[in-house]
Amino acid sequence: DALTAELAVPSCDVFICQQEPTALAVLDTEPLSLIVGVDLAVEEAPAQLRFALAKLLVLHRLGLSFLEGISVENFGLFLAGIVRQFNPRHAPLIISTDALAAEQKVVARVLTKRLKEAVAPLVPGLISAAPGDHEALWMGVQHTGNRAGLLAAGSIVASIAAALQLPYLRHILLVKGNALAEEMVRFAVSEEHCELRRHLGG
Repeated sequence: DALTAELAVPSCDVFICQQEPTALAVLDTEPLSLIVGVDLAVEEAPAQLRFALAKLLVLHRLGLSFLEGISVENFGLFLAGIVRQFNPRHAPLIISTDALAAEQKVVARVLTKRLKEAVAPLVPGLISAAPGDHEALWMGVQHTGNRAGLLAAGSIVASIAAALQLPYLRHILLVKGNALAEEMVRFAVSEEHCELRRHLGG
């Protein structure tokens, strides 16, 4: 409740999941349903849990929580599957034809007429995007969620451990070369982060 108040998101019903011990998901019910795996719902790592929950809830508020559990490769495939609903001949060279055909069928089942009308204006931009542009978009979404998680967790070490799905972080230098972790470190020592913390009263 304290976290949802800080993030200005609606209160949630929390469900502890035994079947998937590391599950973390939010369902768009009324009120929101927050699914937390039993391995995550532990008191030993409260900062890590705050990071993970804050990231998920902020992305949900932005309509992007589905990206929390999708790899950058699958995100590119998903975008290509959307484009194929409008241009069946769209075939990025970086994606296999068989995988794209299968994804096209999956997207067709879930893309309602109303959603298709909403997505249509974005398609020309997706068609003209250079190979690999989806990576920058995916990274941007991850950075947004990670920054929200860091502000909620109040600990860069706990935040990186949570983002990299580690039980703990032995040394901050271990993150060198990881783009997500390095961006969090840069944000943690930035004036922007300090200003946001002052604004939040932290």
